[in-house]
Amino acid sequence: MLIYLFSFYSINLFPETSILDDFQGFVQGNRTKYTTAGNPKAQGLEIQIEFPKSWVQKEGKRPHIVQNFSSSAKGGVAKVATLSINPIPSDLRFFTDEEIADVLFDTEFAKDVLPEGSQLLIANPTKYDGEPGIFLYFITQTSRAGANLLGAVVSHRFIYQRNAVDFSITYSILVTSNTKQLTQQEVEAFLGLAIQMGNSIIILNKY
Repeated sequence: MLIYLFSFYSINLFPETSILDDFQGFVQGNRTKYTTAGNPKAQGLEIQIEFPKSWVQKEGKRPHIVQNFSSSAKGGVAKVATLSINPIPSDLRFFTDEEIADVLFDTEFAKDVLPEGSQLLIANPTKYDGEPGIFLYFITQTSRAGANLLGAVVSHRFIYQRNAVDFSITYSILVTSNTKQLTQQEVEAFLGLAIQMGNSIIILNKY
């Protein structure tokens, strides 16, 4: 998901907001609903999520990325959310969604598939709209276009109708001599927003 940060950051013309602005606004109801209904990349799933009203949405360029969401940010940071849907591999066709979730959402397995150099901080098995999933929170570092990025990532992952759904939210900063880590206020606001966005997930196919 980090590969989208600079492209979104550079073209987004909306007013800049801090991650705290976004979190507080979301809690106060300043949010927009998005549904995958009718999107051919969604594999027939109708997933509804909510994102801050100050963010903008754009269809993903890769086949499995259904939609991207982003916002301009204060102080040389970037905020991006990505919704992706991948069909379960055919060699797992004899397993139930619950059995697949037991493997894919095992804490040790989840740690192994994180981007190289990531530090996993939280991995909690959970459910999203009643479906088996996992909540991941990790810190990652990457380089792009000569710049170093430090990112906090929350990933909401679950299985439904033979598809793996991932709704990831990323908050990143440019690493400089003066800025080398996220502040406690940034972390708390980011986690608060990312958890609220995850709680907005609704699987409309079920209703």
